[in-house]
Amino acid sequence: QQESIFSVFPNPSSGQFQITYLANNHESLVLKIFNVDGKELYSEKPSVDNGINHLAINIKFQPGLYLIEINNGLNIIHKNHIITNWILQDS
Repeated sequence: QQESIFSVFPNPSSGQFQITYLANNHESLVLKIFNVDGKELYSEKPSVDNGINHLAINIKFQPGLYLIEINNGLNIIHKNHIITNWILQDS
């Protein structure tokens, strides 16, 4: 059995990013985001289908390092994500 995997793009981001998740079948996930102190700041329970799935995330967090966790009931996988405060200005 192939392990489910995910990626985060862009990384770093300003808080708007996409998680691409490859599922082996229809799954219910638990997606959580933690700060560096281990405090849970965000949680949702999306359902995904077999194949490639895209989850759009739009969060307003302070700049820093965060841990994204996805639990599909069999595996828990983690990715680090950096949020910046980049602001594009017209010159």
